[in-house]
Amino acid sequence: MQLRFFNSLSNTVENFEPVEPGTVRMYSCGPTVYDYAHIGNFRSFLFSDLLRRFLEVAGYDVIHVMNITDVGHMTDDAVADGGGEDKMELAGRRLLREVTIEVWPEAEQIVADTEEQKKALAALEAEIPTTLVSVERSMPQETRVLRRGQYDQPTDVIVGREVPTWLPPMPDDAPIDRLGFAQWLTRDDHPLTARVFMNRLWQHHFGVGLVITAEDFGSQGARPSHPDLLDWLAVK
Repeated sequence: MQLRFFNSLSNTVENFEPVEPGTVRMYSCGPTVYDYAHIGNFRSFLFSDLLRRFLEVAGYDVIHVMNITDVGHMTDDAVADGGGEDKMELAGRRLLREVTIEVWPEAEQIVADTEEQKKALAALEAEIPTTLVSVERSMPQETRVLRRGQYDQPTDVIVGREVPTWLPPMPDDAPIDRLGFAQWLTRDDHPLTARVFMNRLWQHHFGVGLVITAEDFGSQGARPSHPDLLDWLAVK
């Protein structure tokens, strides 16, 4: 059976051909050591294990390197530019707390008092007022059509803040600014947002989205492989 992979560089599905004939070198994340086991890290481990076994059955010499520490991964890895605490350090503190309480029961109350003080400090910090660093202009900046798209060749044609006519119009009560744009994007009958989200979800679970250019649903993006399925998922 021919093995096929999605090439994220070319946004195409291609037949697998190893760089070194007969040998496949692969790297993957292994079981987590910084948190309790969960379906996310188990899925990654199971997939790489099945892939290695498949390649071996297919006759390849597989050199598999597995990372089982994940030092440096942050607690907010799930979001873009994830931050937060180092997961290894967090797990170490949790283990230290469990062991400490086991050998010194009185420490449990001390730990509880410390947690309460941390919560009180966080609540106090939350009450500190903040100030805006940017606001909408009272008069929107004038925008003109550019001759052949050249920034230094504006025409006399002035355009306002509008959304494409082939998409739903802005809500009647929405302000014509960034807040109104956000309300427009998240309205229940918006045809684009739900499709983009479901395509990302499909890509997360199956490796390739119904639209392989998940980052581009525009005129330069790929057409969906199963448009009716994407429509149905978006509605559901």
